[in-house]
Order: sequence, then C-alpha cells, then structure tokens
Amino acid sequence: MEMEGLVYNKLVDDYVEAHPLVQQERRAEEEDVGFLSTMQDPPWSANIVSMLKSRAEAQQSLLATKE
Repeated sequence: MEMEGLVYNKLVDDYVEAHPLVQQERRAEEEDVGFLSTMQDPPWSANIVSMLKSRAEAQQSLLATKE
C-alpha cells in the first residue's frame, strides 16, 4: 500500500492520442471554438439559446460512429 504510485506509460498515451475517436473529438472541439468565436460579445441576441441548442442537436455522437 505504501508503495502505490501512478504508472505513466508514454506508449499508452501515444496510442490514445492517435485513436480515431480522440482525433474526431479534437476536430469537433476546434469546430465548436470556431463557431463560438464568430458570436458577438454580450449582450447576446434573444435567439442565442436556440442557436446553441440547434448546433448541439446537429452534432453526431462519437459513440454512435463505427470504426
């Protein structure tokens, strides 16, 4: 118990980083940032919630994709 420690394996980290779902999520995050960066600063328009909701609903689930 006293000798427990977190083991880090760079090979595992590299494998995870190269996984297609991680790459797909990274692209989705970049697209989301691009979308959000086009929005004006507050005060926001009255339809901002519906815009964000529509975008979120249009996103595909990563878990629904097939490799």
